[in-house]
Amino acid sequence: MSIGTEITAEHTGLRQHAQKQGWWSGEGEFSFSEIFSLIHQPVRMEAAKAQYCAGRQLLHKHSGQITAETIMGILSNKSSGICVDSEGFSTTGSMVSILPQDPHLPCIHYFTATPDPSRSVFKPFIFAPNIPSFPQVKSPSFGDEDPIRENPRFQSWVDRCHDLYRQH
Repeated sequence: MSIGTEITAEHTGLRQHAQKQGWWSGEGEFSFSEIFSLIHQPVRMEAAKAQYCAGRQLLHKHSGQITAETIMGILSNKSSGICVDSEGFSTTGSMVSILPQDPHLPCIHYFTATPDPSRSVFKPFIFAPNIPSFPQVKSPSFGDEDPIRENPRFQSWVDRCHDLYRQH
C-alpha cells in the first residue's frame, strides 16, 4: 500500500467505489493507502491483514536465506493462516518465480494449480524456446500398447500419472 496521494493513473470508478463503500466522503485529499487500508475494509479483510503479518514474520525469520523452497513453504503454511481452506475462504493456488539476474538464464515459474498448496506439489514451468520438458512432469507414453489405440478403445487401463503427481 505504497500509493498515497500521488496517483498517476486510476480506474475511472475508483473514487466513486470508495465513496459508495463509505471509506471516503468525497471531501479533501484522496489518499489511496489511507482509504483502502485494512482499517477501513470489511471484517473479512482482517484475515488478509493477519496473513500479511504472518507472511512478514516468516520472511523475517528466514531473512538472508530466502530461496524458492522457503517461499513455497511459506505459501503452504496453514498454521500461519497464509494457506487457507476454511471459514468461506480457500487458497486457490500458489506461484513462485525465480527471476535470475543473468539475462541468459531462463525464468522458472512454479505453480501448484490445485486448491490447497499445503497438499500440492509446485510444478516447474519455463516459458522460453527450446526448453526440454522435465521428465518428472511428463506423463508416460505407451506407444502401440496404449489403450487409446485399441479397437474398441479404452478396454484396458494404464497409469498415466507422472512422478510429480504421484508425490502429490
